[in-house]
Amino acid sequence: MKIDKESLVLLCEKAAITLSLEEKDELLNQLNSIADLFDQIRNLTVAKADFTRHETFLQEDKATIFKNVEEMENNVPLKEGKFVLSPVINYQGVKNEHEFLIQEIQNSLLNGKRIMWS
Repeated sequence: MKIDKESLVLLCEKAAITLSLEEKDELLNQLNSIADLFDQIRNLTVAKADFTRHETFLQEDKATIFKNVEEMENNVPLKEGKFVLSPVINYQGVKNEHEFLIQEIQNSLLNGKRIMWS
């Protein structure tokens, strides 16, 4: 599929752009080069391609049992026994909810207290 100069002029008018003759020639060459690539893709045959073979650079997934539970439990800031505690926040009409939430979470973590979500 070739793009002719008349089509390019119409395209420029619809796009409301003004190009010099040199710019039009350069753009015409670029557009025709792109159109040629699409023609090549259109003419490809993939009948012999094997799409069932999948290769990956990732390692194979293997199910494993996590053995170091104590290390994981020691990595959380608030816990009660083996339960992880999350902050609960009571938001009461504060104008900037985001700053309020951050402040409440920081206070609860610093003071070691639980706060209520509602």
